Amino acid sequence: MKDSTMTNSVIPAQSTSTPPAQTPSTPLRRRLSALALAGAGVGIVAGHALSIDSGQGTAAYLADFTAHHLRGTMGGLSIALGAFLLVPGLVSLLRLVTGRGARLATIAAALWGTGAIALGAGDVMQTLVMSALVPTHPDTARAVIEVAQQGILGLPFLFAPAFVLGGTLFAIALLRARTVPTWLGVLTLFGPLLVPASSAGGLLTAAVPLLPLGAALVLLSLRAEAPSHTDCVGATEPRTIHYDAPPA
Repeated sequence: MKDSTMTNSVIPAQSTSTPPAQTPSTPLRRRLSALALAGAGVGIVAGHALSIDSGQGTAAYLADFTAHHLRGTMGGLSIALGAFLLVPGLVSLLRLVTGRGARLATIAAALWGTGAIALGAGDVMQTLVMSALVPTHPDTARAVIEVAQQGILGLPFLFAPAFVLGGTLFAIALLRARTVPTWLGVLTLFGPLLVPASSAGGLLTAAVPLLPLGAALVLLSLRAEAPSHTDCVGATEPRTIHYDAPPA
């Protein structure tokens, strides 16, 4: 028999709010993008350590490439792979910039990605052509180098300023957003700025100046991979609904 003296009943109910749902593939996409970002940092630095410096004289470059054919080929392709991996890596990197600096980060990512694609394409073209011609057709390789220095074949490398500018602006956006430690933002800032100081290949002349950039990308990938507070949107707090009982 129901108690007629009851005046109120309290019924817990789930919140009716519906925040944006995350699909099960969201964490996987985030991890893959962060992995690509880390691969970009490793590929760019390791590739420059293995690559042959194309900035030296033509005769010296051809001699070095002939003597270290496999290393030069692997180095050039590693640089290109690292540059290409930066593009999907920027997807996870943009997660680190919310609120202040978000618009600047978007513009910077577009510039950075454009520069990376162009430089990667240039490295692939140069590496494959030299790898095919240098061992058996050195005269043809010499002619190709001369054409590249004077003609349109060197066009992809003209996008290097976009790479430097995009990376620098993105670092500024990170510092404005204050979502990463200040030292990491400063490291990200110095990384792209040191790119013009590096040569096209060599451990000391190319890889060492690029170490700040590579380290920044790897460290940022670890931060970008970490789940944010929006990754658990399915767990909403229950709310309590009060109902007035009908009169006895």
